[in-house]
Amino acid sequence: MANLDSQRRFPPKQMPELIPASGDTALIIIDMQYLDAHPDFGLAKKARDAGRFEILNHLFARLPLVIRNIQRLQKVCRETGLRSSL
Repeated sequence: MANLDSQRRFPPKQMPELIPASGDTALIIIDMQYLDAHPDFGLAKKARDAGRFEILNHLFARLPLVIRNIQRLQKVCRETGLRSSL
């Protein structure tokens, strides 16, 4: 249900083709740290200790897909010479 709600609020748009160029393009990855991206540390640990981990279920259910996509982007950036920053 939540997915349908977000699709209604943010309908897909036709995105222009984006061609990154080495020298003026960088991949910047934000907030992928133990504090907020690991189920045994940081915010997740605090929620679990408080008996409220269920409020983060949606986040940690999607996290493996997010991590795989970030890794794919990093690989392409490295292969093409684009900078990657964490």
